[in-house]
Amino acid sequence: MTQPLLAHLDQKSAAGRLSIVVVTHNSAAVIGGCLAALPVAADIVVVDNASRDGTVALVRALRPDAVIVANPENLGFGRAVNLGMTRTRRELALVINPDCRLAPGAAAALIAASDRYPDAALFAPQLVDSSCRIQPSHDVALSARRLLGRRGREVPEGDLCADFLSGAAFVVRRSAWEAIGGFDERFFLFYEDDDLCLRLRAAGHGLVLVDGATALHLGGASAPRNPGRLFFRALHMARSRVLFERKYGGWAAAAVHGVAAGLRYAGKTVGHGLAGHTAKARRDAGHLVGTVSGLLAP
Repeated sequence: MTQPLLAHLDQKSAAGRLSIVVVTHNSAAVIGGCLAALPVAADIVVVDNASRDGTVALVRALRPDAVIVANPENLGFGRAVNLGMTRTRRELALVINPDCRLAPGAAAALIAASDRYPDAALFAPQLVDSSCRIQPSHDVALSARRLLGRRGREVPEGDLCADFLSGAAFVVRRSAWEAIGGFDERFFLFYEDDDLCLRLRAAGHGLVLVDGATALHLGGASAPRNPGRLFFRALHMARSRVLFERKYGGWAAAAVHGVAAGLRYAGKTVGHGLAGHTAKARRDAGHLVGTVSGLLAP
């Protein structure tokens, strides 16, 4: 199939069936590329979490047809997506990070997969980085992932039914999303996609990594990196992990994980601080604070 035809299918399919939700936070450096790669006729909602770098003005200039929800504060990723989904109208919704760019034909391939697999609810493209190297975008469930450890980046042949699909870019069936209540807003950032996948599977839906659908993922470029940002991300990653353990393993599992992680990151914070590795010490301090915060959360 030729590239122009794929682009045509993207636009034709998206026009009547696909809504798109993008959550931004100081994403001016990457949002242009994301928007340019989206189907022209798509129903687009951009939810901005209190950007201060001109992101909202840039979106208005680039896609005047987009619905923009400008939050006065950072609501977190999951809550912002939930808010964006209430502003969409179509049967399928693409949730995509601003540092992701769909390849030509990806939207059409994802929509076609939703027709092939009526019992599935989540459909994701294979993610690649700027050097075209495969990024892990599917996996087994988190509990099994911990036991299996690090694995290679093998690309499956054909469509793959997975336990987990990355939240960086996915198409979800609206009926399934609404039935489980969307993202759990207790996860401010990180692990909301693990939780979503578990709940969709528990409701009897499949998750499909779609052959022929690809997206460039710049990875961590949705907002600029600085010392404060590193601490912020580390804090929420650690906090969300503890909350995940509490939700699925109970207080005992959360306590076991929290104590082990707290001791580890306390030691790493001190060690990196003494060695003069300021950035690493700040990151590990974020993990420590987040772990404690997750344990103390109501």
